[in-house]
Amino acid sequence: MKSELQRAAEHWSKKEKPPAEVRPRWWQHRAICRHINRRVCGTDIDGAGAGLRRWVSSRITGLPLASGVSIGCGNAVKEINLIKAGIVDRFDLFEIAEERVKQGTLNAQQAGLEGRIQYHSHSPFAEAAEERYDLVYWDNSLHHMLDVREALQYSRDVLKPGGYLVMDDFVGPSRFQWTDRNLEIATQVRQSLPARFLKGWRSEEVIPAEVRRPSAEKLIADDPTEAADSDRIIPELQRIFPEVELKLTGGAVYHLALNDVLANFTDDDLPLMKLLLLVDDMASDLGENHYAAAIAQKPSSSVAARDRDQDQSV
Repeated sequence: MKSELQRAAEHWSKKEKPPAEVRPRWWQHRAICRHINRRVCGTDIDGAGAGLRRWVSSRITGLPLASGVSIGCGNAVKEINLIKAGIVDRFDLFEIAEERVKQGTLNAQQAGLEGRIQYHSHSPFAEAAEERYDLVYWDNSLHHMLDVREALQYSRDVLKPGGYLVMDDFVGPSRFQWTDRNLEIATQVRQSLPARFLKGWRSEEVIPAEVRRPSAEKLIADDPTEAADSDRIIPELQRIFPEVELKLTGGAVYHLALNDVLANFTDDDLPLMKLLLLVDDMASDLGENHYAAAIAQKPSSSVAARDRDQDQSV
């Protein structure tokens, strides 16, 4: 019988991709990326992840950091962008999907960074944790960890004193079991849209106006790692890194209500998109957040020693 990781690797190696001209996901929409970037760094700037990179550059001194590790990195595009931005000098990358390793290796070569990126195809958790990295980077991969507490404790253990954890990830309900309130918001958004928006990009598919929870059993069968423990990310992050800085970035509308629907938006629909993103902000204020960005620093040796002394004196 195949292990959970083997099944996940096969899933991500064979995952269906829409045609290049079809853009059904939020990270492919310029206005949504600008909206999220503003929530992260305070400025509307283009590009998925650009707000995170700007926030990191303004928050962390002494860049570039010497060494980083990224787990579940996929094709390494995000990590390559961090190197290009001068945030980190080199990366150890862990990825179990063979096809993505091939694509990531090619991406690194094309960027002239093959000497600064090293792929590993096994689980890092099997190794003894040593304080050897200045950066632990999680970008939409932490929610694929089967045990979030283990992954975040590993993150702290492998950081050098004074090193940083940087995260940009899905932090919503595990196995996508959306709250009743989120389902109501998402359904009302879809029902308010003209019929042309509910045309699917797969042949004659029609996108349903009612948004429902997916079958957790089917999700597990397709990919055992999908949102396996995601609703514990923020609590465990705050427990293991008590001084973490968090930026909640919504998603109740742009991720759930507009999934696949986005393929039908044009430049002429920008006013409507801006209105829907206001609804997303309101849902975020109510506590409906699918995504969050975070920066956390492991205390330096002197700070850790001081904290231990204070604990012992209490």
